[in-house]
Amino acid sequence: MNEMIKRRKDNGFTLIELMIVIAVIGILAVVLIPKVGTIKTQAKTAGLNTNIRLVEGYIQNKITKWADNGATENEIQNDIIEAFNNDDITNPFTFSKVVAKNASDSEALIVQKTNDKNDVNKRGSVVVEVDKIDPLTITITAHDNDGDIIKDLTVEITP
Repeated sequence: MNEMIKRRKDNGFTLIELMIVIAVIGILAVVLIPKVGTIKTQAKTAGLNTNIRLVEGYIQNKITKWADNGATENEIQNDIIEAFNNDDITNPFTFSKVVAKNASDSEALIVQKTNDKNDVNKRGSVVVEVDKIDPLTITITAHDNDGDIIKDLTVEITP
C-alpha cells in the first residue's frame, strides 16, 4: 500500500515561502537603512576628531618654541602650513588633501587669522585660527557637512 502513495516531489519554493522571505528582507531594510546614514556621519565626525587631534598635538609640541622665539602670527601660520603640506590630513567629507593659507572650498586644513570672514564652504574642514593680537592663542575648530562649527570639537591652545 505504501508503494501506491505517491509523494509530491519538491522542486523549489512555494509562493508563500518566497513571499515570507521577501517580507522579512523588506522589514530588515526599513529598520537598517536609516541607521546607515547615522553611522556614516559618525564615522566622518570621527575623522574630523582625528584631524583636530593631529593638529593639536603638533601645535602643543611647537607652542613653547614659538613663545621662546617670539614668533609672529605669519610665522606660526607658515609653520603650521609647512608641517601639514605633505597630505597628512584628509577632509572626511570631500576626501581632499589640500593645505592652504587662504580658505577655499573643500580643503582639509585651513589656517587663517582670527576673525577672517571667508565666504567659502568649510564643509569637513579643520580650521586653525591664529589670534591677531596674541599669536600664541590658537583656536582649532571642526566644521560639519553643512560648514557649521562643531562645538564639541573646538580646542583653544595657549602656552
